[in-house]
Amino acid sequence: MFQIIWSDEAQVDYINTINYWIENNQSEKYALKLVEEVEKKRRINL
Repeated sequence: MFQIIWSDEAQVDYINTINYWIENNQSEKYALKLVEEVEKKRRINL
């Protein structure tokens, strides 16, 4: 297994990406899917 360590810049980029998808799609559906996939990977590697 491996551990994902987020740099400060990566965290900001991640949040900005989620916000981009919410603002440009007028929907949270895809953004929530991205969050779900990232969290799934994080849980697998704990």
